[in-house]
Amino acid sequence: MAEEQGDGGETEDEMNQFEDGTHPQQQQPQFQQHSDDEIAALMTQLAIAEACHVPHIYYDTQSSLYQAAQARRATYEP
Repeated sequence: MAEEQGDGGETEDEMNQFEDGTHPQQQQPQFQQHSDDEIAALMTQLAIAEACHVPHIYYDTQSSLYQAAQARRATYEP
């Protein structure tokens, strides 16, 4: 009987964690770190495309590499 109450308490704790937004069993998203060379290469491609007025180049704007390149570009913009 005491074991059943212990299980009920654990279940209640788990439910409270989910209500609080804490999900201990769920893996946290891992953010990929990109090297400076990768970011610089993409920044160069973007700059060349802009300078040459290339009309249609498609990049995944949600990718972490693209976002890192845009963030660095905003930092170093003259």
